[in-house]
Amino acid sequence: MKKLRVFIGNNRMHRTLHAAILILLVFLLNIASSRDNMVPSHVTLSSSLTCRLVGGLTREQRTVCHKAPDTAAIAFEGLQLAVKECQHQFRWHRWNCSSLLVKSSNPHASSIMKRGFRESSFLYALTAAGVAHSVARACAQGRLLSCGCDPLGYRASHDPRGRAKVNKWEWSGCSHNLAYGIEFSKKFLDLREQVDDLQSKVNVHNNNAGRSVSVLFYKNV
Repeated sequence: MKKLRVFIGNNRMHRTLHAAILILLVFLLNIASSRDNMVPSHVTLSSSLTCRLVGGLTREQRTVCHKAPDTAAIAFEGLQLAVKECQHQFRWHRWNCSSLLVKSSNPHASSIMKRGFRESSFLYALTAAGVAHSVARACAQGRLLSCGCDPLGYRASHDPRGRAKVNKWEWSGCSHNLAYGIEFSKKFLDLREQVDDLQSKVNVHNNNAGRSVSVLFYKNV
């Protein structure tokens, strides 16, 4: 694998990144639609064990986890869904995401996530989007005490002549709380990175790329 420290320098790879994360979000949205009709239930007390059971967390991440164990448990669901979707999308490729399968169940603890490979950049974006989406969905489902559904949601509409598509805020019932999901994704995942480290800055850049695609997705559904 050739090292590629910055994603944004390659337009072709940047387009590939956006397409891949959109595939992930469609996958997660399909799962969400199958669960939205279920009776909402709050995360059980077992979520408090998550902070101790999941390995590969930094001290700062464990602090966040202990303060919000229910949200952290949902974030880990998002990480696992991202890994499963990665395996599904690349199952016929030479690189099939198998390197993400580690004993700690935390893909960020895998060796590939600690390197500056092209695949690493993709995975940072993928997992950041997965966490943001899963937390946003859990808010709408009433699974978290710290947040609720977003009363306003993105709706796509057309002008009277049907020519121009316009994105605007409209009442759309109980929509996914994307703002809260993105906020927690930043708080939880970006804490892994060192402020003055070049590779850490690249990792945060890729995290932001994944979250920006999440916003793009919701603006166009």
